[in-house]
Amino acid sequence: MLTLHTLFHVAHNDICDEILSASPAMGDEEVFNKARTLLIARWQAIVYGEFLPFLLGLTLTQAEYTGYDSSVVPQVRNEFAAAAGRYGHSQVNSVQRCITEDGSVCEVGHISLRDASFGLFIYLTYCGGVVG
Repeated sequence: MLTLHTLFHVAHNDICDEILSASPAMGDEEVFNKARTLLIARWQAIVYGEFLPFLLGLTLTQAEYTGYDSSVVPQVRNEFAAAAGRYGHSQVNSVQRCITEDGSVCEVGHISLRDASFGLFIYLTYCGGVVG
């Protein structure tokens, strides 16, 4: 999860740069929100097109969008949120691989999740910026 968060953070900034190049007069808030919208679409495509079919072993299909339905209650049940949170956190490895830009293991070796989360100095000093 840490790696995905970092990748999507960097991707958001790259999208912002592309938007600014195409529309330099656009304000910061508008650029941020446009990039956010595009990144959410990419995330949904990955989750529904790749991750969930792999996890569940089936192909998901979506119904054709027919417009807003005010009778649909857009809330997440606590039971689902708790189960999904536990599952998601169980997917985090306790050791984070530390790889340099040339693909070799960084000089401090792989790093514990604790040190990866609370010891950014290690990455900035030894790892060359590639973590996964």
